[in-house]
Amino acid sequence: MKPFLSFSLFVLLVACGGRPSSRPPDTVSSDPAKTGSGPSAPSPSPGDPADTDGGDGIEPASGETIYPHILPASGQGALRVTHTFTFEDRSLRITVDIPRGLIAGAALSPRHSLTRGNRDADWRARYNLAFINDPMQEDFYDAVLGELRRLKVTHRLDSDRYAELIVSMVQHIEYDTQAEGDARFPVETFATKRGDCDDKSRLLAGLLAREGYGVATLHFSQENHMAVGIRANDMEYRKTGYAYIETTSPSMIGFPFEDGADVHLTTVPDAFPIGNGTIRYTAAHEVKYLADTFARLEERIRTDSAALDARNRRCEEAARRVSEGQAAVRAAKNAPADELNRHIGAYNRAVDEYNDEVVKQKQMAQELNRLIEVRNDIAAHPADRYNTFRRVKQKLED
Repeated sequence: MKPFLSFSLFVLLVACGGRPSSRPPDTVSSDPAKTGSGPSAPSPSPGDPADTDGGDGIEPASGETIYPHILPASGQGALRVTHTFTFEDRSLRITVDIPRGLIAGAALSPRHSLTRGNRDADWRARYNLAFINDPMQEDFYDAVLGELRRLKVTHRLDSDRYAELIVSMVQHIEYDTQAEGDARFPVETFATKRGDCDDKSRLLAGLLAREGYGVATLHFSQENHMAVGIRANDMEYRKTGYAYIETTSPSMIGFPFEDGADVHLTTVPDAFPIGNGTIRYTAAHEVKYLADTFARLEERIRTDSAALDARNRRCEEAARRVSEGQAAVRAAKNAPADELNRHIGAYNRAVDEYNDEVVKQKQMAQELNRLIEVRNDIAAHPADRYNTFRRVKQKLED
């Protein structure tokens, strides 16, 4: 996740040779949601020198902060952008024409905030909102949501599945692990078809908020990570009031990020609400069933695999006794009848024991394979809560 960039006006004046104020200055700082408490503050990015204004000649008044904003820019025509993504059991596509002037303006825009005096307490939330709610992006949001609403009608989606549709579209945007520079505006993330965790989270939060869902961006300072939260009927994440949505890769709404993730989240995130939406995600109980089932199956598979290994060893031992009994019968073929019959009886008992072990081994293997199949079914369908829940429940209850 990239940092919030904020530079004190005092620091900028000194850098330009101006006369410093007698008041103690704000320090140059970076967003703790990106850097935590340890790393030093970032420098202005290349091509974005330490100006004394917001990038368009506007200087902040005393006590004012100027936040990132898209600058007007010229551009001929529009860039046609198509996103293809998986939703439930189908591949879907949306196509949006984005004015090139909007893309150029976003690329030219400052990504830092400027403050004269002390910053207010909620400057990080305002900085975040500046990217999501820049008014020049509203037509872009309308165009994207127009395509998504078309799919909602075509596939007769309720509000839960519609939220999942929007989530899946953003999750299928390429996760750019090298995007450690400036933050992107949502229009840039959509247009370039790539972004890191904060870029994709801001795009998703902006789309869901405009469709009336109660959402927030979740900022993990220590882990340098950002995600999205949505109001839901279950699976509240660490008492934030929201269910967790991972944006870097496909996963169900509310499904714990720690399951198989490279980053282990241990802290309670800061939740910055986006918009005033009231629609809740009401299928979180089904996701919880799948998450709990997945965890339970993982444990069963581990213990049953160990038990099957032990059973396989017993089968091998039983097979060894059958071979030894067979050899004893052959060796006693010219022996007296009572001795031969004794060896034959021992051989037959060894065969019965072996056959019993094989039956038990096959039963255990079949049950283990069934559990693995269900576990893999959940893992293989991160964009299909609706069908996976019904399919898994039926398999386990049959």
